[in-house]
Amino acid sequence: MRRTLFRSVAAISCALGAGAGAFLPPAHGASRPRYGGTLRVKVQAHLDALEPRHLLAESREQTAAEKLLPLVFDRLVSRDARGHPQPQLATSWTQDAAYQHWEFRLRPGAKFSDGTLLTAEIAAHALENSFAACKASASAAENVVFDCAASNYDLLQDLAEPRNSISRRTADGTLTGTGPFRVAEWQAKKRALLKANENDWRGRPFLDAVEVEMGVMPREQVVALELGKADVIEIVPEDARRVSRGTLRTSASLANELLAIVFQPGRPAAVDARVREALARSIDRAAIHAVLLQKQGELAGGLLPQWLSGYAFLFSPGQDLARSRELVAALPAASRKLTLEYAPGDSMAGAIAERIAVNARDAGLALQTLGQTRVNGQTPTADARLMRLHIEGLEPGRALERMVTAAMLTDGKHAAGPLAAEVVYAEEFNLLEGHQIIPLFHLPQIYGLSARVKNWSPSTAGEWRLGEIWVEAERR
Repeated sequence: MRRTLFRSVAAISCALGAGAGAFLPPAHGASRPRYGGTLRVKVQAHLDALEPRHLLAESREQTAAEKLLPLVFDRLVSRDARGHPQPQLATSWTQDAAYQHWEFRLRPGAKFSDGTLLTAEIAAHALENSFAACKASASAAENVVFDCAASNYDLLQDLAEPRNSISRRTADGTLTGTGPFRVAEWQAKKRALLKANENDWRGRPFLDAVEVEMGVMPREQVVALELGKADVIEIVPEDARRVSRGTLRTSASLANELLAIVFQPGRPAAVDARVREALARSIDRAAIHAVLLQKQGELAGGLLPQWLSGYAFLFSPGQDLARSRELVAALPAASRKLTLEYAPGDSMAGAIAERIAVNARDAGLALQTLGQTRVNGQTPTADARLMRLHIEGLEPGRALERMVTAAMLTDGKHAAGPLAAEVVYAEEFNLLEGHQIIPLFHLPQIYGLSARVKNWSPSTAGEWRLGEIWVEAERR
């Protein structure tokens, strides 16, 4: 399939220098868009499968899945640069005055990668279990219809999430999508090969394929990029400064991940607010940020980053060791012992946990760190967990709710519609006041890119747009 006029214009614009990726240096010697080539991607995450509604416990795996899902699957709506819903598989939509009845008109002629035409029935079936209070169905006019038990002001934002992508399972069990690529090979937790979708309604992508190698440790990724064996890699904060001083290209997203300590309900140490506050005030974020994180990201006094909330500066992330020692002195000896767990494969989290233990010891707390895997629903064995919480979307109220739900601090219910800034601030203040969650750092996603990669331009929310990039031919 020939590329659409939109893609042609976009590609030419990029070749002339418009639309550079975030924090990338200007391209030297503009190159023309070309078809062909394989983009080699390396990630640290281990993914069992690539399925829209497959929930993942750890932020690293969730982040990787959210990068790969849009390569294979589309949604009814996506988000523009400001976070507003825009058409994707649905070209338009309407809702009644009560926001209970919604109708989405499908894009005509859109096909799955196996050539099957997208219908309202297929789309409704894919989304039938996505919303407990809304029933999805197909109308006689080939519209996707949602009938909700109550007003649902957030339906568009929910539909824009990668987990609510449209998929179809073939007779042999293969999951197909309408995205720019299709899954050609999948080795669980090891490797994936995505090939160009010749039926893509946007026009065939420039790349022939995307090869994803999973489970590659950060230092190994950097070496692979330096040796010309990778095109896109993840860069952990402790390596970012070293990489940036060299000749490698880097791209950094906005800070869209919160590293935080979350106390576990029901654990003895989590019950006493003095213990939680003592630990919170003992942590020297500035030292950890300077040494372990190499000054990448930002110190977090609040849950939402400044770029999203506009008020994060009101929450102080400073250390108060004197107050921490005062609180510990009033505690019985048994309450001065607690445990902190982290994901065992997360070396950076492990190093930060050990540093937090040193800070806690200076305050009089005996903090033991544990690297252990947690399965969803499993009873916690540690008093607190060092968690990576992904910041979803561009609407502060929803982002806050999703974050605290992931931390299992709420039941997932939230107010309808966008919330005023003062309301979001009040909710965040209340969450922080009891120190049930201790924010530490807001971290960006940093990527290293080979010189072959052209037109790298992730969305504001960090979504990859690999259907729009191309690679130069390898020199022999």
